[in-house]
Amino acid sequence: MKYIMNIQWLLLFIMIMSSNAFSQGIRKDYTEMTDDERIALMSAYWELGNDQNQNGPLGGLVGEIGDFHRDNFSDIHFNQRESDVFFAWHRQASVELQRAMKNELDNEWITIPYWDWTLSNSKSDALWGNNWIGPFNSAWGLNRSTFDSGGFPTQSDIDNALTETDFYTFSRSSVEQNPIHSWGHIWTGGTMSGGDSPKDPTFFFHHNMVDKIWAEWHDDETKSCPNNDCYVKTNMPRYDGTETNALGESLPSVDPDDIVDPRSLGIFYSDRANSLTTLNRYTVSNISTSSEKFGYQYKIEAMDDFLVPSGNDAEFRSCNVIELLPGFEAANGSDFHAFIGGCDISGERVGEEIIDNELMPLRNYPNPFTGQTTIEFTLSKDTPVTLFVSDAMGRQIAVLLNNDQKTEGIHSLTFDGNEYPAGMYYYTIQAGEYYGTQKMILAK
Repeated sequence: MKYIMNIQWLLLFIMIMSSNAFSQGIRKDYTEMTDDERIALMSAYWELGNDQNQNGPLGGLVGEIGDFHRDNFSDIHFNQRESDVFFAWHRQASVELQRAMKNELDNEWITIPYWDWTLSNSKSDALWGNNWIGPFNSAWGLNRSTFDSGGFPTQSDIDNALTETDFYTFSRSSVEQNPIHSWGHIWTGGTMSGGDSPKDPTFFFHHNMVDKIWAEWHDDETKSCPNNDCYVKTNMPRYDGTETNALGESLPSVDPDDIVDPRSLGIFYSDRANSLTTLNRYTVSNISTSSEKFGYQYKIEAMDDFLVPSGNDAEFRSCNVIELLPGFEAANGSDFHAFIGGCDISGERVGEEIIDNELMPLRNYPNPFTGQTTIEFTLSKDTPVTLFVSDAMGRQIAVLLNNDQKTEGIHSLTFDGNEYPAGMYYYTIQAGEYYGTQKMILAK
């Protein structure tokens, strides 16, 4: 078992995002999923597709999304700038299906992966085998007719598409009407080549790859839409109150501009080439679940304004590596856990807990201060403590405790700011497995 903890300082700069998050977690390539993740996902597909209370085979939300996509195809695809919702509709549909899967199996770790057809583009790939989505072909009458050779777009083709600076041109010409989107449907054939293509599990594997490309485009500040204002249309044909979905809900319409950043839905994509997932610019909100789950068998790094606020709950699981880097913050009063090893990511907690962030009072007074301030912390048990102060650039300027053994109870010490310029400073404590940081203002 291998793990790396790299916490030099935790910069408390919080960007609160407007979010209707469904705690989607980490979307990874299907080849990166553990056996437990695969089994849970396939079980969810079978359950939702074969729900006898929802019109038999392909009932439930699988069939319903397929029917809706077919019946509203012209409203979803190949639209003019004023009515385009191509990217947003498919992102939202994937979220709703995955949320139904979580509910069906009572498993918040379930994620629908992406199919990176630049690397897996043969009908002999594991994706089409008995352990994956192969059996659905005959069981659900999907009539796939995959080609002997791939012919899929390459990474170079994707890179070329990502150079487009105009969102609508990128959406329609570079992706939707390009083999980047169309070839996955054509190559798979059968149901995937028609309007009710969401009835084939291949659909969301493929469209999550398309969505990943959109996410990469959006993350490039030279190309993303100013203020996330990409769409002219303010709602889209998505279970917009005209019918009740398979979960028994009549859902409101969605403004596509609200979900142009995948983080607004709690979506993060793995980088298969580097076996890495970066979690950033996100605030855990627990809107749809009591605990937000982020599982990936390879390396997880959290950084750059990833916040677990006080009163909120989040959990990381990895088989190998978790790095908490500058900009990650699990605030006092949050419930944050991180586990490494065991590698049953989608089941019961297994492995070594490297972070157990329970309430540990940490404060300074006065704040702001003009000369000196008292830093106070409370320990629930005897433990060695390290406490240091960093400036606004993250540079460590003072070490107040260096792995000093402290007893259970309340402790306080003084930080003298007289020799430092006015500004924002951060004090960070490590006490056993606990890491926390707070900000203080030196005013002169």
